[in-house]
Parts: sequence; C-alpha cells; structure tokens
Amino acid sequence: KIPKQYEIWFAELGNHYGFIPVRTYTTRQPDIRHAKNYHFINKEEFEEMTNTFFETSTYAGEWFGLNANDIYQIINAGKIAVLMLDVNGAIALKRVFGKECLTVYLKRNKRDCISSILSRNLSLEETVSRIDSLNAEMKNEEFCDICIENNRVSNVIAKIKGFRNNKFTYYIKEETL
Repeated sequence: KIPKQYEIWFAELGNHYGFIPVRTYTTRQPDIRHAKNYHFINKEEFEEMTNTFFETSTYAGEWFGLNANDIYQIINAGKIAVLMLDVNGAIALKRVFGKECLTVYLKRNKRDCISSILSRNLSLEETVSRIDSLNAEMKNEEFCDICIENNRVSNVIAKIKGFRNNKFTYYIKEETL
C-alpha cells in the first residue's frame, strides 16, 4: 500500500504539474483500496504479459511488474511518469530509459522509518523483515541521481516541482515502502 503522504504528493503533482503515477501489474489479491496503484491480474495473465514488463519482482509470493508502454503513453501525452520502486526497479528503469530517467531518493531517518513500520497493521514476520532490511535499503541512496530529505510534504513537493521542466521519468524510493 502506498502511504497516505504519497497519495497526497501524487494528487498535488498530478493535478497541477502533469506528474502521473504509473500503476504496477500484480497477482496480489484485488483490493479496491489499492485500485489506483495496481492493475490486478491473475498468474496466467502475468505470465502471458512477462515479455511486456521491463521489470518484475516477487514479494510475499505475489508477482509485480512494470510495463514500459504505460510509461511511454504518459510521456507521449506530455506528462511525467512517476514510479515508486525498489532499487532493482530503479536500475531496470535506468537500463530502459537511460538519461531520460531521473531517480530520486527520499531520505528519512531510521527512527522515523521504524516508527512508520510499527504503526502499520503488519504481521510480526513482515514487521521484523522490514525493520531488518532498513540498513540495506538506506544504502540504496548511492544508486539514485539525487536525494531529497523526506521531512515535510510541502518541501518534497516543492523540490520535485522544480524538475517539471525536464522530460524525465521519476523513480521515488523511500525506506519504508
């Protein structure tokens, strides 16, 4: 699930500045609360579409994939595509889009990340797994083009809006996703 603050950012950036979030294809159980973020498909459909994805990953036994054509449609409409990915997705994005892509790392202090993880309704196994992976996730900053301190929604929006004149596809990574 995309945290509420990101939904606010995407709404603000999309409504006023032409940034459009890219929806991920997934085999996870359909959930109306996440319909804005995902194309829910079954495993057979996912396998049929595998050649259309530039990046796939698995998490908790479910498949996730991103389709380059979805990004090209947004760009060809004069908008800017925004994606939330793990570092493997960011690397795949760079491989496909090269210099047309700007990767943005949203940096947050570890204590706030842990607090955010603990505030969610996650299983004990999921909670431990996410907290355990924080140190490795925080090292991913080195793979991104720029870093923005993730302290206030308005500050992050202002900094991202500053890139509006560039024809980039954006990857946004935050430690607790």
